[in-house]
Amino acid sequence: MKDKEIVLVVEGRQDEQFIRSFLDVEIVITNGTSVPRETIDYLKSIQNKKHIVVLTDPDYPGMYIRQEIAKYVENFDNVYIDKRFAIKKDKVGVAESSKEVVLEALKHYSRLVLTEKNNFNMQDLYRLGLVGCDGAAKRRNYISSHFHLGYNNAKTLLRKLNANDISVDVVNEALSRYEEDEN
Repeated sequence: MKDKEIVLVVEGRQDEQFIRSFLDVEIVITNGTSVPRETIDYLKSIQNKKHIVVLTDPDYPGMYIRQEIAKYVENFDNVYIDKRFAIKKDKVGVAESSKEVVLEALKHYSRLVLTEKNNFNMQDLYRLGLVGCDGAAKRRNYISSHFHLGYNNAKTLLRKLNANDISVDVVNEALSRYEEDEN
């Protein structure tokens, strides 16, 4: 983790209880998708003093919460749990994953910021087979997982690759390993 004290943002009480069973960090709860104004104000007030890490469920509401926080808070990192490892009894979430999955996820930050660098454009995604062809979704899922970027459609993957300054060459190399493993 980084030098600053960590503040972990999660969706609900079950997530908080689960995380507290193995980590001693400050936890902020959003209470679902309607993130309270007080929570946003608190995150804004600490964003330059503490290391804010958002760890929401790997589903649409979790993505929506990240987007709501990003509207108001500039300085935070995202951590994603692969949905495959966050399902228990037909429920998807952080609390449904394992300690090991969360600890591994916390090793990989993703900052969604606007950047001047645009390593990727949509044509690159087409050329690499990440959109518009058979198996594109499977390859996107592999790249998203490989770079710890959460679930992505093509447009979101493009934005996250650029925001995290991941080059076309690095993605192409990862896809080469993927294709070797698949064959």
